[in-house]
Amino acid sequence: MLDTYLLFRPRHHQDGSSTPTAVGLQYDDVFLASDGVQGRLHGWFVPAKSDITLLWFHGSGSDISQHLGGIEALHHELGVNLFIFDYRGYGHSDGTVTEDGTYRDAEAALRYLLARQDVNPTGIVFYGCSLGSGVAVEMATRHAAYAVLLESPFTNIKAAAMKRYSWLLSWFPIGAIVQSRYDSLAKIKNVHSPLMIVHGDRDEEVPIDLGRQLFEAGNEPKEFYAVTGAGHNDTYSVGGKSYYRQLRRFLASCAGHHGQGRSANYKVPGSV
Repeated sequence: MLDTYLLFRPRHHQDGSSTPTAVGLQYDDVFLASDGVQGRLHGWFVPAKSDITLLWFHGSGSDISQHLGGIEALHHELGVNLFIFDYRGYGHSDGTVTEDGTYRDAEAALRYLLARQDVNPTGIVFYGCSLGSGVAVEMATRHAAYAVLLESPFTNIKAAAMKRYSWLLSWFPIGAIVQSRYDSLAKIKNVHSPLMIVHGDRDEEVPIDLGRQLFEAGNEPKEFYAVTGAGHNDTYSVGGKSYYRQLRRFLASCAGHHGQGRSANYKVPGSV
């Protein structure tokens, strides 16, 4: 399927030293069963003393080993639990990636978190980056979340593909060739958890106007944070302290949104 080449770019990390230990973090090496995979998915759970857990859906061109810098920074700056995993066909996860497969894998990841005694079920944040934003939005239509945090999101794959591969439009009907949809624009109206969209104003892969369109279609409460000078993959490094300050403020503002079970409460690292 052409989606594998135009949309999904599975990467397989081989270096056994590329783990959270390399950046000084303790972690649980996790293997999950997911529907339709003959084998297992692989992920890392990085614990913190927090009610809040980021369930991280990464982008199409990376595996979890390429996010060690982000894992370290988010863990330190936000002080939250992190669970990042590889979709089928990525990293050390078995299987072949498809749109439906990424949703099934996300469900397996959520089931894992809900089964952990040290995870507050009302404190799970769906954190989707680029392609992962489409997975996060789908999950948020199915499950209430403490918050939905989207970085460099698109409206749908057709729009993103036509932007990214505009130079091919005179040769191939890209929108028709790519079968995956990830139609976040159609789904976002069914998301009722607090929403924050972060987008670099110089994003060369997914232009910021797609992120703004998605934001405009979303429900309140919602926030849009444009990172001046940032591209597609460097919002946190370009945004610096301001980036983390905005995320901390947003997470704190979401406290008490859901009333079922033990209500989650975000505490800023270092606060009493």
